[in-house]
Amino acid sequence: MTISKRQEWGVSCPLPAGAPVVSSDAELAAAASPAGLVGGDLCRTLGGRGDRARLSSAEAMTLPVDALSVSLDGGGPIRAVAHVVARTWGWRHLFVAMNAQWLGSWNVAPRGHPNDGRVDTIEWDLTWREARKVLARMPQGAHLPHPRLRVSTVPSVSVSFPRPRPVWVDGVRVGRARALTVVVEPDALRVVV
Repeated sequence: MTISKRQEWGVSCPLPAGAPVVSSDAELAAAASPAGLVGGDLCRTLGGRGDRARLSSAEAMTLPVDALSVSLDGGGPIRAVAHVVARTWGWRHLFVAMNAQWLGSWNVAPRGHPNDGRVDTIEWDLTWREARKVLARMPQGAHLPHPRLRVSTVPSVSVSFPRPRPVWVDGVRVGRARALTVVVEPDALRVVV
């Protein structure tokens, strides 16, 4: 069940013996659940510190998280756990769908939650100079609100672009697409940090 306001989230529970331990968002998307997470943007969002020993200790937290089902140009689904990025060179034209708060050092979705049954999206078409200014404010999460950014929080989203754009899923380039669909899979995984 997805999280609700003022509701406790997760339980204090160590990683079961034999469960996988992964160090990136892409590895988590491909792993069996439950999985221990010691790296990546979702790990940072969940407050993980990359400490493998913690996963088997009493301090370990087991958390339900959503996943994203991503389709490029109507193709078969690709699973994501943290983010989907479709952008042009220079970041002038961008679409991003965030299940995690962080994209590298950027605090892209400061109000996002990885278990709310929704994906946070940001889309923009900016000049090179405007894009640089927005990107410079992202490490602090100070890029929002912005009059030229289209922001939404939705259970699914479909977008199309005038030309094919490179697409990255959890930091891995997966191809180019003119159309992109992202659907939230609520409570898809159990993650231990």
